[in-house]
Amino acid sequence: YQKKSAVRRSVLVLVPEILGAEFLSSTLSDFGVEHILLTSSLTQRNFLTAWDAARIPGTVLIGTRQSLFAPFADLGMIIIVDADDDAYKQWDMSPRYDARSVVPMLSKIFQSHLVSLASFLDTAQTYRRVSSRLAHTDPASSFPLAPLSIVNLRLERYRKNHSPLSIESREHIGHALTRKEKVFLVVNQSGYSKITVCESCKKIFRCPKCRAVLHPEKSGSFSCAVCSYETPLFPSCFECGHLGFKQVGFGTERVEREMKKLFPVAQIRRIDKHTLEKRSERTRLVEDRITGSADIIIGVPSLLNILDDDKLRTVVFIDADSMLAWSDFRTDERFALRIFRARLLAGFDGKVFLETFQPENIFLKKLSTEPYEHIERLLREDRELLSYPPFSRLISIEVSRDTKEQADKTVTK
Repeated sequence: YQKKSAVRRSVLVLVPEILGAEFLSSTLSDFGVEHILLTSSLTQRNFLTAWDAARIPGTVLIGTRQSLFAPFADLGMIIIVDADDDAYKQWDMSPRYDARSVVPMLSKIFQSHLVSLASFLDTAQTYRRVSSRLAHTDPASSFPLAPLSIVNLRLERYRKNHSPLSIESREHIGHALTRKEKVFLVVNQSGYSKITVCESCKKIFRCPKCRAVLHPEKSGSFSCAVCSYETPLFPSCFECGHLGFKQVGFGTERVEREMKKLFPVAQIRRIDKHTLEKRSERTRLVEDRITGSADIIIGVPSLLNILDDDKLRTVVFIDADSMLAWSDFRTDERFALRIFRARLLAGFDGKVFLETFQPENIFLKKLSTEPYEHIERLLREDRELLSYPPFSRLISIEVSRDTKEQADKTVTK
């Protein structure tokens, strides 16, 4: 694009996650493409250097959502990678914004080209947004997908199997490892378990400050991922004072421990929130092209966006029901995206396992029998029927007071 243009104009490539941006930056460097990386993981000095470099015409900038506000001199093209990824929306700090809504405005200001490099799977929101603005293709029909096997976890528990893997998926993984194939285990929760419950009062162990679920650490304390609160070593229940707790569900660390017992010879790599927060770990992942020499990769669902390994032929969704438990109208859509991405990743000669306690669910059955285009169209029609975005706008109003009574009084004024 820059060579064809009489005047050199800058190019912005937006990537949803920091690891994805660093991985793309490494790939471009291998091909000798000069560019600048701009993410929040940079040191303050490097961040300011990259920020100022955006002023130079002809700059190729790879960045996450905050790079939209870099001081470009003349922006000729904006490329959005994985436009359906919710990481483009900033939820947890001000200003709250959706990068995908900012992009058309920025494109209009600079009269720049707008291109979507989203995967072949588009959400209803993205479909409405890009249908008239972005140039994108749909190669879904060009790539054969791996078959999806739905595993009944109720039957597994009846068989006294309480491990993270069903008997069927465990046997398949064993055969895959003998064929020198790689396996990806998708776990929705980082840490050791999904929730911690008091053995006495059966209450969920929650943070006393923000009421988020507390997760156990190897040291014996419990920490909050929302407000960084941490308990003393071996705490007691805040409700009844009992010292005993029970871990419910599977987190990435617990799955890792169980996999080492089941497959002691296999090389196992865990990639979760705690891993991705460390710059040294991300650097190692980029150098190893994510999977490296690992036989079994245990990771969070967002890794499905960037994993690309020809040897990866098996994907297992552990405790898939936890991915459908969110009270959000986008939940089914996000889940469908993950399933079809996994099927694309595994390839026609691979296999994807979906382990669930509700195998009779009609939506899950459709995921295994119908193409994504049909499912996406049904989800889009449901949204339109219920007047959900993008066919309407929803506004969330939060009232924060010291007590519930004060908040109720404020709301009713």
